[in-house]
Amino acid sequence: MNNLQPPKKPCIHFRRGKCTFGARCKFSHDPASLTGSQHTGQNSSTREEDDLREWKRLLRQGQRSPNRLTCDRFFELALRLIDGDLGGFQEAVKLLAGEDGLVYIQSIAERHIPNAVDNRAKQDVWIKQLRPLFTILTHKRVADSAVLEQQVATIYNFMQGVGSRRMKVIFNFAVDLARSGPITTPTGTAEPTASKIIIVEACLAVLSKMIDCNTSNIIDETFKTVVQQIGFILKTLDDTSDGYFVLQSHKWMSYLNRRLEVGDGLPFSQVPTTQGIGSRAEFTLPRNLPGRLSASGPRHDNDHDDIAKISILPTPGEIASARGEYLPTNDPSSFHRPGIIGRLDREFRLLREDTIGQLRDAVRDRLEMARGQGQQTQRRERSGLRTYTYEDAEPVSASFERFNGLDLLVRFRQPMNFQFQKRRDWWVQSKRLQPGALVCILGDDGSVIFCVVGEKTLVIADQQSRGRQRTDDDTEETEQPSLAEDDTFAHVHLNLAEFKDNDFRQALYWYREVGHSRRRCLVEFPGVLLASFQHTLKALQRMSRAPNVPFVDLIAPAEQKTGTVDIPLPQYATRAGFFFDLKCLTKDGTDLRFSPTQHLDPRTLMAKSTLDETQSLALLDSLSRGLALIQGPPGTGKSYTCEKIIKILLANKDRGGLGPILCVCYTNHALDQLLEHLLDDGVKQIIRIGSRSKSERLEKVNIRAVAKVADRTKSERGSLHETGKALEEHKNSALISLQELEHCLGRPALKAYLAAKHPRHHQALFGTFVDEEGFEEVRHRSHQLIEQWLRGGKTSQTTRRVELLLTADLWTMTSGERRRLHNHWEREIRDPIIEDFLTEYHSYVGTKLQRDRVNQEVDQRCLSAADVVGVTTTGLARNLDLLRRLRCKVLICEEAGEVLEAHNLTALLPSIEHCILIGDQEQLRPQIQNYELNSTNPRGAQYSLDVSLFERLVSPSRDEDQKLPYSTLETQRRMHPSISQLIRRTLYPSLLDGGVVDGYPEVLGMKKRLFWLHHTVPEDGAQKQDPTSSSHTNSFEVDLTVALVQHLVRQGTYGPDDIAVITPYLGQLHRLRREMQNSLQISVGERDLDDLAALDASRAGQQEDTPASNTATQTTLLKSIRLATVDNFQGEEAKVVVISLVRSNTEQRCGFLSTTNRINVLLSRAKHGMYLIGNADTYGKVPMWTEVMDMLREENNIGPALPLQCPRHTDIPIEVSTPDHFLQFSPEGGCCQPCDRRLSCGHACINRCHSQVLHNAVKCLEPCPRPKRGCDHPCRLDCGSDCEPRCNERLENLNIVLSCGHKDPSSILCREQTTKTVPGCNHSVKVSCHIDPCGHSCHSPCHRCKERKDGVVVEEHHEACRQLCGHCSSACPHQQCTMPCAAPCNWVPCSRRCEKLLSCGHQCPSLCGEACPDTKYCQVCCVDEIKSTMVDFFLGTQYAEVDLDQDPCIFPDCGHFITRTNMDGLMDMKEHYEMSAGEDPSPIALSSSSKPFSMNEVKTCPSCRGSLRNIARYGRIVRRAILDEATKKFINWSNGGFSELADQLVQVQMSLAEAEPPAAQPQRTRPSKLVIARGRLQQLKLVYEWVGDSRYNKAIRLWTKISKFISQVRTEEQPFQRVKNFVQYAMTHRKTTDAFAFDEKSVLQVKGVLQASALSLKCETVVFADFMTTRLPLVALRPELKLDLTKSMRDCEVVIEMAEAADLPREQVQGHIYFAQFCAFVRALTREPSGDSTTPAETSSSEKLKDDAMAHIAAARRLLARYESTQVLAPEVEAAEKMLRDAVFYTEVSAEEMRAVYRAMAGEFSGTGHWYTCANGHPFTVGECGMPMEEARCPECGARVGGTNHRAVEGVRHADEIEALARNVDRLGI
Repeated sequence: MNNLQPPKKPCIHFRRGKCTFGARCKFSHDPASLTGSQHTGQNSSTREEDDLREWKRLLRQGQRSPNRLTCDRFFELALRLIDGDLGGFQEAVKLLAGEDGLVYIQSIAERHIPNAVDNRAKQDVWIKQLRPLFTILTHKRVADSAVLEQQVATIYNFMQGVGSRRMKVIFNFAVDLARSGPITTPTGTAEPTASKIIIVEACLAVLSKMIDCNTSNIIDETFKTVVQQIGFILKTLDDTSDGYFVLQSHKWMSYLNRRLEVGDGLPFSQVPTTQGIGSRAEFTLPRNLPGRLSASGPRHDNDHDDIAKISILPTPGEIASARGEYLPTNDPSSFHRPGIIGRLDREFRLLREDTIGQLRDAVRDRLEMARGQGQQTQRRERSGLRTYTYEDAEPVSASFERFNGLDLLVRFRQPMNFQFQKRRDWWVQSKRLQPGALVCILGDDGSVIFCVVGEKTLVIADQQSRGRQRTDDDTEETEQPSLAEDDTFAHVHLNLAEFKDNDFRQALYWYREVGHSRRRCLVEFPGVLLASFQHTLKALQRMSRAPNVPFVDLIAPAEQKTGTVDIPLPQYATRAGFFFDLKCLTKDGTDLRFSPTQHLDPRTLMAKSTLDETQSLALLDSLSRGLALIQGPPGTGKSYTCEKIIKILLANKDRGGLGPILCVCYTNHALDQLLEHLLDDGVKQIIRIGSRSKSERLEKVNIRAVAKVADRTKSERGSLHETGKALEEHKNSALISLQELEHCLGRPALKAYLAAKHPRHHQALFGTFVDEEGFEEVRHRSHQLIEQWLRGGKTSQTTRRVELLLTADLWTMTSGERRRLHNHWEREIRDPIIEDFLTEYHSYVGTKLQRDRVNQEVDQRCLSAADVVGVTTTGLARNLDLLRRLRCKVLICEEAGEVLEAHNLTALLPSIEHCILIGDQEQLRPQIQNYELNSTNPRGAQYSLDVSLFERLVSPSRDEDQKLPYSTLETQRRMHPSISQLIRRTLYPSLLDGGVVDGYPEVLGMKKRLFWLHHTVPEDGAQKQDPTSSSHTNSFEVDLTVALVQHLVRQGTYGPDDIAVITPYLGQLHRLRREMQNSLQISVGERDLDDLAALDASRAGQQEDTPASNTATQTTLLKSIRLATVDNFQGEEAKVVVISLVRSNTEQRCGFLSTTNRINVLLSRAKHGMYLIGNADTYGKVPMWTEVMDMLREENNIGPALPLQCPRHTDIPIEVSTPDHFLQFSPEGGCCQPCDRRLSCGHACINRCHSQVLHNAVKCLEPCPRPKRGCDHPCRLDCGSDCEPRCNERLENLNIVLSCGHKDPSSILCREQTTKTVPGCNHSVKVSCHIDPCGHSCHSPCHRCKERKDGVVVEEHHEACRQLCGHCSSACPHQQCTMPCAAPCNWVPCSRRCEKLLSCGHQCPSLCGEACPDTKYCQVCCVDEIKSTMVDFFLGTQYAEVDLDQDPCIFPDCGHFITRTNMDGLMDMKEHYEMSAGEDPSPIALSSSSKPFSMNEVKTCPSCRGSLRNIARYGRIVRRAILDEATKKFINWSNGGFSELADQLVQVQMSLAEAEPPAAQPQRTRPSKLVIARGRLQQLKLVYEWVGDSRYNKAIRLWTKISKFISQVRTEEQPFQRVKNFVQYAMTHRKTTDAFAFDEKSVLQVKGVLQASALSLKCETVVFADFMTTRLPLVALRPELKLDLTKSMRDCEVVIEMAEAADLPREQVQGHIYFAQFCAFVRALTREPSGDSTTPAETSSSEKLKDDAMAHIAAARRLLARYESTQVLAPEVEAAEKMLRDAVFYTEVSAEEMRAVYRAMAGEFSGTGHWYTCANGHPFTVGECGMPMEEARCPECGARVGGTNHRAVEGVRHADEIEALARNVDRLGI
């Protein structure tokens, strides 16, 4: 029997706080029972709602003195709510800060703590009330909330109480409990016990927040006493095991002590006396300290010893002051404030002087110039800041915007007297007064108002409709004033730079000025953006007030140490058992751990990851140091190492509780690069702060985009609604005030004012006058009475005070008194309106701040969910409040050596526990404006503002300063060793070369990869021409640089990112940009390659006779390269770098490039090659430049002439030293030789030697030789044009009747051949009757050839024909070759001596028909050296001994010469011609056609192997050999291309097999708008769009590549076929009887096109097979898909037929396999037979498909049985049959099996032996000695090949020896 009693129900009265029954109550008084069982089974949301409901009920009981149990329950629920729903948490904190909630805190201090007498009771109060309260107040959600900031401050102030009495009770209780408690929490105890470390850490966390809630806390004695007491306890806990809590406690204590030190330094306790100042001045006078510490007193109204009191922008007093500003040096011992506060003070003052100082001096100069004081030129040289001044500035109107506040529309005189169009262009190009630019309004009375240009500023009025964010005040009807619209005035919108009351008053006083109007001007400071420094300076001010900065002992120690100091672990890594999991770095995914307290050999990490040894060491060091420094010389992989560190930190984020990783960069470009690399590395949760990103990839992760879609709580939505309404009300009220202000100086306002304030004066000016007799005076034009009164009055030198004038008679006043009184009246009217506006504006600012807090709360939640937060240093300062609440523990700063220390300090948020700075102190330093603060300036070295925090910590300037350990990366993978040695031998002695830098290719078009082109042309002297310019230019270098870049771009190898032009000066950059924008170049187009490839592929097969498409495009030179200054190119690289050094002067002033940092960056950007252009003498005084020049001289890499090299004629020397030399010696990027390569059509190129890109841009103008299909008519277009799809020839004598029933005999042209005489040359030609006598068509415009009268042609007079003939040049007076120049000659060479005379008068020594040699080869006149040359190698006869009449000589281009008989023997003439009988045989007739591959080599000069292509006598032999060689290259090239494409297909097939199936969701992607494909490609596109993702992208791209390859390997593209087309064309046009005969089966290779066609079909089957597998889950979510595979099946049959004709059984088998697979696809996509639902026709069609497919399977099996070479395809036959039989579309053929198939298909063409062809014409090679030693079978058809004993079997023919062939030959390119 069960004796368990059911639980008691909770007591309702006890829940309400009072039960009269007490212990006798039958209901439960257990607090746990109030919520325990009733929530069982409910979800967490319901529990949270119940908790909040109960907590609110307890809250209402607060006024009735809640008992102890109620208080315990109250704080228990409150703590639970803090971790619950976001809306509930916010509501709970707000209620806790109300009266009812504060009662519970009061009860703790006034009732429960005093009542806790024994230790047990004290422990109970701590655990159940005080610690939950402390936990709530220091909870991350509470402390970091922007919307709860006011409520939290209220709770802290209430806890402190009046006179700190409540605080004293609470913390004394905690201190006593800590003293008596155990050091750590004991384990195994029955009751919870509070340990010392827990109490101390909780108290310090609360105190560190409380001290900032009230400024007076830093001087509160009670506060200081409590902190000291807790500090004493903390000192006893240093050796405990709870290391993490101890470190955290020390962190809080350090912050509290720094804040209290600020209070100790305040001078409230005593008043300084003169004597005290004097004694202090004795020490500080040499440094002249700031503000009140100065011996001479403050310099001006903005000179303070506390930077928090300094105005960011200069005040009028500061501008007028003649005393120099206080600038701290880099010696910490001289700081007027110690430690971190002194460091913050220094950075603030120096940064402000660098940014504001020059601006202040420029304003002072302008004011002094206006007053006629000082020398303007000297002042301007001192300030160094350029300004633009606009005269006669005056306000036009004032408006108020909801989010921007006050907006002033100001007009000024147009600075340029231009017409509208030119004026508009001037404003656009000058980029003046851009939104955000800093300007100031200067009055001639010394008044200064700083403003920024508003966003509403327009260049022209219609600009508002595009490119500008519209504001809430914009309307369609309002005409917007602009800068350029008006002829007289320009208009600009201005917003105040700082929201100060005095600035508002000045601006509005100016807007409605009283009395005499003062003249004002508008001064612009171009390039100065207030936002770039204002936020950083404000952040430094805030940090100085509350200096909670981590790592202060390392970056600003109070007591200076010397030597290298140890850096402790990151605080989060001190937790017991913590380790870093490095598995994410290992290459094979193996486990690897690293504990910061234990050593891990970096070589172990190197072996298991992709990092090198120094990168591994740097990574491990950075993880084991709280402040880690990594130096990365150029090219050593700083960014790569940084990305790996981030990857590790993210992998261990949860283990260390790191929060988001904060990544900080100096520039937006560097930040975008880092975040994009992280995206590429798989990091997903990234948020970027800032709107200046140019990366499209980061648009969706910008904080604005993320926060826009984030959820908001009910409280936040309510706050946004309320603040929005309030802002609208403030705006309307402000607009009313501005409207009143606009009309306040008018007559009605004055009349109303006088009536209310001064009735007597009102009566005198506006009232009626009645005399003693009662007559009323009638006043005409009474409205002009005020003007009359002002103009009246006597002139007097003295005027009474206003107080006396207010009671005086108006009409008795003097002229001056009247003006004074009138001005007083207007001020009395105007000033109250301005004060009302300021009051409203303060309310507006408060409301806007409240709204910003709500938005920041949403931003913070988004950032907290991120893994990585990226921000620039400026963006960090702007969002400092937000990021401080984020509690990031890790900060990573890239390019830290380029970041000002001020920016680094603002990035050190209080929550940072691990800071990693990555940079290089040897590269660029931070950029500053003021050279007087620069470390390279002898005067500025004491300040060294340009020295970064990274450099100061790594290499301090003073020996007595402490130095921090750092890691160095030592292996560079960027520069070629010849380039890296320039910085290795000067700056980085331990730098190593790694990777593939040794194997970099030479720079195309250049003889050397590294060269300094020295010149002595002086620079332009920019400063003399433009005094406002601080830049320099050199026109000679501009032209030379442009010429060199043009030369490099013309090589056709380098893309837009491969060439960079760098210069140190902005002026030179602008000149280069302008020149390159005007220079057009031909380069590889950057259009969408996928669409182009698809378009080409879809056309393949439709226009097979069209030449290959041309990818060359026209672009500017600027778009072909990257152009930058040195300072903006750090961190970048390029394959080739061209450097314009600019400076060239006799004084040897090299300017910017005198520092090693800039020289280092300049010399380390290039990968493959670097070219410097400059005057080496100018740089001779700089030590590093001297070392560099010495190294260049060692390798002859410096000189006055730059050596170029033609990539195709490397032996031709080319040197250039002026821009014109490039045009003279390398006009098209090569040399001056004619281009020796043929165009893609086969015709010769007529241009100079050039690259492939320029070669592809040449359009062939020869007549088109391609025959039409189905007819013998030639194409009438140019060879370079696309052939028309249909033949347009007219057919004669066919008697065809048109469809209309008529005939049109007038349109038929006569085609009869007639003999006509060509006018001018009188040659006779045979042409068609209707063609001009020359045989060519007239290309002149019609109006030039035909003369008309009354619209009728009355006369035709064609110009002389300029078209050249295109036949072979081999000819002599006795006979001529009639074949095209590409074909073997058909003439019999003449063996007689040439009858022409040389210029010397003697007979030519060469043969008839050959070009006459130079006169120096005349046998009579030549020198002895030539006469003694041996010209007969058989008889040893010299040139002087030869009888040239009997045996003339042959003179090749190489310069050697030999007798005809010798050369004929070497050329083996008898194999090609029938020779005459006798001792001296000569060719008398052509022999039968030579066999393909019958020549061993292309014959050359016997002396030097020079070319004989120009010798007409041997044209038949040489061209025959060239054709053979071209065909062999074509075979090798096609096999190589096939193998590469086949391997890609295997990869595509495997990736599809491994890919995840597409998500089963409705289709979202729309079909592509442009259908560019038909037939087979269209079916692939349909599948791609139906699936709806990028699954088949790679497959379709590969299909287009294969299709393009098919068009390149078809028979029409092969050398023999092209020559045959030329011959056929010649026969058609010239009636040549000689044909070009050859064995087409042996020569024309169809294997390539068959292999590629089969590969294309295979690619389709791969896609369709995968589609069949993945489509089933999508069928219900997609529309019906109809595919037409008829074309694919038909192409399978074409492959089978062609392969059968060529005896290629493997290709036959493939055709059968693919046909069967396509049948299976079609059957699967049609409905299966299912009773009545399937028609008989469908059933019959399906069965027919199956029967056809099975027939092909059977044919394939027969081929497998017959040919052993086809066995590799057996698995595919099985898979096809299974697909057909079982509808199983998944194939089990592995990747290796597929590759084996394609290797067998490609065959072996190693090119190491001799070539043979089998009986069926299939080529193959034999290795080793080159002769067959054993029999085998042809790998294609199975015919017998090989042989024994060096004898080939019957039917095998020897081809010829093949050399090592170049890769990627272009078909006919030899």
